Amino acid sequence: MAKSAATRIDELRARIRHHEERYYVLHDPEITDTEFDRLLKQLEALEREHPSLVTTDSPTQRVGGRPVEGFETVAHAAPLLSLDNAYDEDELRAFDERVRRGLRDAEGGGASDATPAYVAELKVDGLSIALTYDDGLLRRGVTRGDGTHGEDVTSNVRAIRAIPLGLAVPVAGTVEVRGEIYLPRPAFARVNRDREERDEPLFQNPRNAAAGTMRTLDPALVAARGLGAYVYQVVEAQEAGTGPGGGHHETLGALKAWGLPVEPHWQRCGDIDGVLAFCRDWAERRQTLEFEIDGVVVKVDGSSQRARLGATAKFPRWAIAFKFPPEQATTRLERIEVNVGRTGAVTPYAVLEPVRLGGSTIARATLHNAEEIARKDLRAGDIVVVEKGGDVIPKIVEAIVSRRPKGKRVRRFRMPERCPQCDSLLVRPEDEVVWRCVNASCPAMLRRRLLHFASRRAMNIEGFGESLVEQLVEIELVKDFADLYALDAPALVALALRAERDF
Repeated sequence: MAKSAATRIDELRARIRHHEERYYVLHDPEITDTEFDRLLKQLEALEREHPSLVTTDSPTQRVGGRPVEGFETVAHAAPLLSLDNAYDEDELRAFDERVRRGLRDAEGGGASDATPAYVAELKVDGLSIALTYDDGLLRRGVTRGDGTHGEDVTSNVRAIRAIPLGLAVPVAGTVEVRGEIYLPRPAFARVNRDREERDEPLFQNPRNAAAGTMRTLDPALVAARGLGAYVYQVVEAQEAGTGPGGGHHETLGALKAWGLPVEPHWQRCGDIDGVLAFCRDWAERRQTLEFEIDGVVVKVDGSSQRARLGATAKFPRWAIAFKFPPEQATTRLERIEVNVGRTGAVTPYAVLEPVRLGGSTIARATLHNAEEIARKDLRAGDIVVVEKGGDVIPKIVEAIVSRRPKGKRVRRFRMPERCPQCDSLLVRPEDEVVWRCVNASCPAMLRRRLLHFASRRAMNIEGFGESLVEQLVEIELVKDFADLYALDAPALVALALRAERDF
């Protein structure tokens, strides 16, 4: 007997949601992108044939056809408080002592329930979000804002495949859950490569990239960025019995059972020593994750203990964020060079003696502009402290001035007067800090524009990379922008083949 359309649609939705979780939450896909797209197209076709069966939680309803006009400011159901911070183990032990003292005081000096257990969760470095579900269907997504009001970004939240449009089990009434939206490392690298091709400023870290993405008015761009999400808290459950009770570890289990994404590496710890061991472990292992973390969130597990501890005007007394120190290394600043971008912007960068940092070898670091170099008083030959800004982009924190050779004068850096590629005079507009080459035939600008022209976001010419671009410019088959803009994709491919033959 043939299956009904409704049955086939339900099966496809369940399969798609399963594979969305495998890919966007667990980072362990079971099928290829092509196979996933095929499932989605099958569902779209069936829903077109049977429009009465389309529901708001269908995977086909994630991205609307038009950008929104703006975000409305709305009130949170309950204040979205910040967390107090601990920066070393002594401060974490002091937090434990405050919790114990608070529980003893709440018991009137007794000690019957003054021994807390904790839940330690990885602190995902992203953007806070509050998600509201009505009778199991996603109704609203709101940013943190000032903690009492945030921006309604529901249209963008619906474009994030890690966030289910409907809960996996029946949940009656209104439920608000809170979590974090983040950009995975591979997606962050891809976004910055695309921005570099367009000579746009790079995002300094995945958190800034996630925040910038959620402020865009185009849900299609949000979908393309590949944001992820994890939830960790139930704030409001109107119907009796809807919200999970007991300890926080039970809340995390319930959230997962509802089909919501929960970061899986959390651990229940019987005492503060277990928490400290967890923190030490992940301080060493954080680079193995597909996303950025900047610490560990430590929470009292028992809900009754949390209620007795309460909160200050700013922080809950039952939770704290243990922040990892930024990973740093010292190395030698061998020299400062400049790079010419697609628009002619001339940007200085540091050439470093290679050093291992955060799981990779660092040989260059961003310097932004000449004013930044002067502010930090960076000079060739200095021993410098390097860290990964946001644990991603290498940057120089400072020069160790005390390690400069005594009696040896080292000239301060000055921006070159002429372009290092074409020897044209550099200019700096009055309202900018960036120096520019204005020669339309500058080889460096031609290379960058050729790469942009052939990139995935433009003509999408496969196999046309830096090597062929170098050849085209070197033998002057492309000499200025007029040559470039007169080209179409077939002509560019022909030039590339000719360059390859001539070399």
